[in-house]
Amino acid sequence: MFNKLGFTIEKFGIENKLPKITNLLKNFENTTTVKKLRYMPDFVIFKDNFEPRFLEVKFRHNSLVTSKQINHYSNYPNVIFLIYDKDNIYSYYPDYETKGYIKSDIVFKDDPVFEFNDIEKNIIEGFIKVTKSLYINLPTNIDDRIDSSANPALPAKSQKR
Repeated sequence: MFNKLGFTIEKFGIENKLPKITNLLKNFENTTTVKKLRYMPDFVIFKDNFEPRFLEVKFRHNSLVTSKQINHYSNYPNVIFLIYDKDNIYSYYPDYETKGYIKSDIVFKDDPVFEFNDIEKNIIEGFIKVTKSLYINLPTNIDDRIDSSANPALPAKSQKR
């Protein structure tokens, strides 16, 4: 999607830059160095006069992520979370002081940081349609690793989504 929007995008996460040590890290405790390696953002994006940014991509049945998940990336300045859910694509700019669950209220195509024009918004809409079609075939329990009982805004695990 970012390539279609005129950005240069480079893979950055550990699974891309250091694939040989990804599995080896499972044998180590979460030291400062191990955490910095485990939680490298997925991409770095560049475009003309747009300041280079780290990009972490998350797929969810809803656009919620936890502050704990967000805080793993606090070592990386200017990280943008791109959160794909079954209905839309959202962008989130971390506030590392926030606690609990976080829901982005910024629909990616309307993100003021990017200032997308109408053509770019149409490109994003096309990607949203593709994302929606992918979610149709996913099991409904994909988010069960998130404890919905800790947040009443989340549907109970036993309910269909």
